[in-house]
Amino acid sequence: MSLEWRARPRSLAWSNPLAWWWGLLTLVSGANIAVWFLLYRRLQEPPTGSLGGASSTELMLLLCAAYVFGCAFRSCLPRADVQRICLFDTWLSSVVVGRSVATVAEICFAAQWAIILHQLGTMTGADTTLNAAWVIVPLILIAECFSWYGVLTTNYLGNAIENSIWAVVTHDLAEWKDEIAWMSLYFSAAVWASLALCVCCSLKDHLPHYRTEATVASSSSNALAVVSKSTR
Repeated sequence: MSLEWRARPRSLAWSNPLAWWWGLLTLVSGANIAVWFLLYRRLQEPPTGSLGGASSTELMLLLCAAYVFGCAFRSCLPRADVQRICLFDTWLSSVVVGRSVATVAEICFAAQWAIILHQLGTMTGADTTLNAAWVIVPLILIAECFSWYGVLTTNYLGNAIENSIWAVVTHDLAEWKDEIAWMSLYFSAAVWASLALCVCCSLKDHLPHYRTEATVASSSSNALAVVSKSTR
């Protein structure tokens, strides 16, 4: 089986709806990467002088980068693991490579949620939220193990090793129609959620300040009301 890269095969001409779908995925991925770089420049905190200490916002940006770039990779080289099909004839489209990238990206995305839930639970003193933050990543790890098991033990287990190294190239819309919907949403809306989590994390230091201001304002209003009543 040839390992030669075919950037634009004849069978993936622009008359094929798959070509337009792939082009849209690639465009959205490029925009997502641009937004990540913008957030990185805007949200990255200056060094505080502490040795080896990365802020939670910087950690969130790194986790987000793994997810954004991982989804961009999967968008540019779409593949369906169980069906053993891919859009481009390259070793990068192998199930092993693609599933490995997906595993790292999804664990990083789960870690983002865990960090946000831990921050919210700490701020509000909600034990349920804190417990949820601690179990998210282990649950995702278990899910990833099942995912790998499902990929490797599909109906043709005897060919699992060979098929895990390579995928069958197809540009037939009928083969991809069940994958288009979830891939389109996953590589767009889910990535936007990852970017949004970085913004939420960057606001963590402002939330107590806003809450304090609201408390002070409420106390001032109550005090003024008491004074007003006492002077009547």
